[in-house]
Amino acid sequence: MATCALIPTITLTKETDSEAHIIPSALGGILAPRGILSSEANGRLNTLVDNPLIRGWQPLMQLIGGTRDRGKPGTLRMRAADGRIYVDRGVGYIAPEKPMMSIRPLDDDRVLLEVEAGNSKQLRQGLERARTQLPDLDVEAAMRQAELGYHPVNELLTVTQGIGATIEFPAAFVAASLFALHHGFAPHPGFTDYVECLRQGQGEHPPLPPDTFYWHHGPDPWKVTAATVPHVVVLHASAARKAMIVSLAYFNASCIAVTLPFQGQTEEWRTHGVDVLTGKKADVVPDRGAFASRPWSASHAPEGPDDLGERITRVVDASRPHKRAQCLIAAAERHRRVLLSSDNFL
Repeated sequence: MATCALIPTITLTKETDSEAHIIPSALGGILAPRGILSSEANGRLNTLVDNPLIRGWQPLMQLIGGTRDRGKPGTLRMRAADGRIYVDRGVGYIAPEKPMMSIRPLDDDRVLLEVEAGNSKQLRQGLERARTQLPDLDVEAAMRQAELGYHPVNELLTVTQGIGATIEFPAAFVAASLFALHHGFAPHPGFTDYVECLRQGQGEHPPLPPDTFYWHHGPDPWKVTAATVPHVVVLHASAARKAMIVSLAYFNASCIAVTLPFQGQTEEWRTHGVDVLTGKKADVVPDRGAFASRPWSASHAPEGPDDLGERITRVVDASRPHKRAQCLIAAAERHRRVLLSSDNFL
């Protein structure tokens, strides 16, 4: 009988086996092989690596309207230049977090009352607040007589994207080992020890196994077809190098490689791709020459690739045909800048 790759004392049975998501389903991942992890181990990995990764990438996932097979969109908070907060609650439009009210006198002793709100509850709150200045205001009548319209936000809205080495490297390390196991290869020899260090550290990040990680720089060493915004996984096992490299590209923007030992006698290639917008598989063709020519050496540079902002901008642009993305991108149309801040890299 097979045993759990993370907790070897657990035998995998119909009751204990669970799906090992290579990329979390909440971020559009669809590859979830069984026969690798027990439900207990899966719960540990969810807490230690998957949930931080989901929280970090959730703003972009929600911004482009990515497809997920579980979980609901959260509340995406966006800040305007004057400090006002707008939110996207996954209903297809953005709205102020709190109702915004303005009262403007007209020429005939009347006043124009405008309340910017995202729903009827907020509209009522704004009207109630207006009564402090207009004590004779009939809130119920105003609710019935209100002329509803769409007010575009023609300014840059910024969102904090909580990604970086301390979040993405542990997740990529685990995903690389699971992807290798899925294809019949051995995981990284430090797989169980590293996860246990994460668990014992209670949020502290232990030193990463040496000669293991580096950020991808430069052009992608693969081509993806039948996908607009893909997640990509490429495994290449080299008999000559006695090493295996697993490259993961989240949204094809933040690209991380993990190296593992390999003692096989043949060259091996395995790929996986999924279009985040549609949830369908994508074809990934690796550039074998590029993989062969690049050094497989570790680089723990915490700031990530210099062009990450540009790559995320391209992801947002690529999703423009998607309805939800169009609504949100309109807020930054004049600036042509990425909406997601990467200033909290660790």
